[in-house]
Amino acid sequence: MSGVSLKSILARLSPEYRDAVEAEAQRISDNTPRYGVYQHFKGGRYIVLGVSKHSETGELEVVYRSMDGELWHRPLENHPKAWLTPLPDGTPRFKRL
Repeated sequence: MSGVSLKSILARLSPEYRDAVEAEAQRISDNTPRYGVYQHFKGGRYIVLGVSKHSETGELEVVYRSMDGELWHRPLENHPKAWLTPLPDGTPRFKRL
């Protein structure tokens, strides 16, 4: 994933898809977890794979995998709170490794 920019991806798309991709990218907040490995404060590690779109509702979801191989997804609206909001004592809930 390193070195691939949205601009380089957009350059390869046909015009009818480019606008749709740009609009979806704008909807994803800077607080969205990015591709990579995160460690939960209790010790578990998870790999954030990316953001997907629900086929029926259009809702954006974060897709991630536990280290035991289980695949999970969570609505993007819930994900930043669950992953990026620190615990009351200031400890990060998840830390990017």
